[in-house]
Amino acid sequence: MTAVARRPHLSERLSDAVVARSDNGAVAALLANDSASIREKTLDTLIAVAATHQQWQETLVRRTGLPPQATLALAAVVADHLLEPLAARTDLDPTLARVLRARVDLRLERRGGGALPPELAFEEAGLRGDRITMLRLLAEQTGVPARAVEHAAQCAAARRLSASAGRPASRRAAACRRKACSARSPPAPAYPCRRPATGR
Repeated sequence: MTAVARRPHLSERLSDAVVARSDNGAVAALLANDSASIREKTLDTLIAVAATHQQWQETLVRRTGLPPQATLALAAVVADHLLEPLAARTDLDPTLARVLRARVDLRLERRGGGALPPELAFEEAGLRGDRITMLRLLAEQTGVPARAVEHAAQCAAARRLSASAGRPASRRAAACRRKACSARSPPAPAYPCRRPATGR
């Protein structure tokens, strides 16, 4: 199975088959094979198990093209001596690099479960695709009720949808504008709103 794991351009289906065999050596070879395609769900599972497999940790830290969520998950499980190499990767999105650096610093200070500053917490939620946390943080920092922030986000989404379709504002977007005129509009977000980064 290790020989299979080392094949170039291994498909996701075959990668799943290697993992299903629960052969530690084969899995390590698979993770070291940068051309192998691994499903994000499978990768998440391997990272969770890697907490007790240091050989996997070292390979994961070096693996190219890790999705943002997988990279952040690694920062919570790898051994201390691997934190700096993980944070020093040069292929990280700038937002991910900032959040990862903060998470690594918290762990090295032995405050692994500590809270990030609000702006970094917002960016981390975006990287994880956690929209609920993003809206909660915006509400807390702007002093606007969570429902008003949610409504503003829905209006923005409706405007983007109508714009991408190349048509005049949709009825939903128009309704949003009318409702916004009769309610308190939330102030500008305290943080830049970025779309969550996507993996391969």
